[in-house]
Amino acid sequence: MELGQDTSMIDQDVNDIYEFEKNIAKYHWTNDEQRARHNETVRTTLGKLSSTFNATFDFTDYLRRCYLFGNVVLQDTDIVVVGEIEYLNNVSLILKQASPRTIQNYILWRFMMGATSLMPQHIRMIRQRFDRIFRGTNAERPRKVVCGGLANAYMGFAVSKLYIKKYFDENALNESLEMINNIRNTFIEMLDESTWMDAESKVKAIEKAKSMDPHIGYPEYLGSDNNTKLEEDYAEVSNAISVDVYMR
Repeated sequence: MELGQDTSMIDQDVNDIYEFEKNIAKYHWTNDEQRARHNETVRTTLGKLSSTFNATFDFTDYLRRCYLFGNVVLQDTDIVVVGEIEYLNNVSLILKQASPRTIQNYILWRFMMGATSLMPQHIRMIRQRFDRIFRGTNAERPRKVVCGGLANAYMGFAVSKLYIKKYFDENALNESLEMINNIRNTFIEMLDESTWMDAESKVKAIEKAKSMDPHIGYPEYLGSDNNTKLEEDYAEVSNAISVDVYMR
């Protein structure tokens, strides 16, 4: 109702979506059923995919279109691993029997359920009411918590650099590195002076001790003022979300 003006068929559309998803759910297996089943995994090529299993849905065209979003053109010789042939056959039959309107509404429904956290408040409030009934949750997480979590999830190294610059003591890092080197040198001296190891074993053990690379707290480049490595890490990141909309 929030996305369109025509509400005359809303009840029928919701019922159709429910029945559609219920039919798909019939072909999901429980954990026990999944463990008891024979392995159906099939390895084939994209060119032979359509003949590998009897599905009415054109999975070959679907895969080609999906990869085109990443500017990747699939070839007929590309390897495809099909994990659940029976399930895909059943779902393709359901897709064939369902009306285009139901499939469209279902896709929109699943998209909206996954993207509500990125949308304005009046949309999120609808999701909150749904979750209150369906899951028993009473409140939406504070927006600053959601935004902070997403920023850390998608740009963790950039966030870490800001945190390190503000809170970490470089002297403490240097002291830790010195302590590790002292421990390693002492360990090497103990190996060298040991009487229970043969000469060849001592050499190998000392080589291994010297080859150990200490990692403390964070990568070295995050603690420096040089942003080149960080800029390379995020060179292909683009802003896909309107900050103004998201923060409301």
